[in-house]
Amino acid sequence: MILAQAVRDRLGADAVTTDARLRSFGEAEGSELRIGLSHQESALPTELRADVLIGCDGIHSAVRGLLYPQEGPPPSSGSVVWRGVSRCRPFLGGRSMVVMGDGDWKAVVYPLADRPDDDGTVPVNWAVSRESAAPGEARTAGAPAGPVLGPVPDWRCGDLALAEVLFGQEQVRQFPMIDRDPLPRWSFGRVTLLGDAAHAMAPMGSNATTQCVVDARALAHTLAAGPDPVRALSAYDRQRRPAMNRLQVLNRAKGPEVVIDMAHGRAAGGPCRARQAVPRADLAQVTASYARAAGSDRASVNRPSPYTVRGDRGIRGSHRAVVG
Repeated sequence: MILAQAVRDRLGADAVTTDARLRSFGEAEGSELRIGLSHQESALPTELRADVLIGCDGIHSAVRGLLYPQEGPPPSSGSVVWRGVSRCRPFLGGRSMVVMGDGDWKAVVYPLADRPDDDGTVPVNWAVSRESAAPGEARTAGAPAGPVLGPVPDWRCGDLALAEVLFGQEQVRQFPMIDRDPLPRWSFGRVTLLGDAAHAMAPMGSNATTQCVVDARALAHTLAAGPDPVRALSAYDRQRRPAMNRLQVLNRAKGPEVVIDMAHGRAAGGPCRARQAVPRADLAQVTASYARAAGSDRASVNRPSPYTVRGDRGIRGSHRAVVG
């Protein structure tokens, strides 16, 4: 809602349209796009005209579906993720994120506040996944953790007891672990893809939202750098797609979290007792390689932004974009 309001503040109250589902697009007279929309609250379709169409409409993207009509639904890895927020006493100093697993189960737990409330507890965000679970359907409503999760490993890491975090009174949601295959092309003339519509990936390394933001920055830069939107969208495709295709493949192979399997395969005694099982250099190599692929390594993040329009070039592009 904060981002939507920022768009309205910059572009006007009518810049964000709700109850509008993309049904078609095509060339209009001149150099415009003709974009057809349908609406739940009205049986009558409407039509927009724009210079570009940016499909950032998620893993079930309607824009992508029109560009790749034979692709079908996103494939499932066979895993399920359960997510929830619980309250518990601070653990491991109160500012720690714990990632643990045994090759089948995996859990990620971290606090959402750095100081406890008057009752001595903090809200804790957690996600638990299991590779051998049936994919199922995503839950649209929360349910108590016990009936949803069933038996879970009785893992402890210092003063963190996983079962105590998971089986609070809060609601939990279930999601199938799905992603999208890498694409040979994002941009088609005046139409392109962005974020999960372009490169939905398995949730490893915290890259889904991050890479969507970088996509937006890169696309804004190419559109600002020149007057031709077709060339701008093509340049954006060349800049971002190869790296994102590689990241999708790496995330399917568990990305930086493969270190959990490495530790589990070399040590006994549980996920929090394998500290000495894997040489530190091996762990550092995995994380450094993934960081370079994601553009989050130290050298990359300390370079000047490649998406700045400098000097007297200014912003020469002035395009009407429909972003869905």
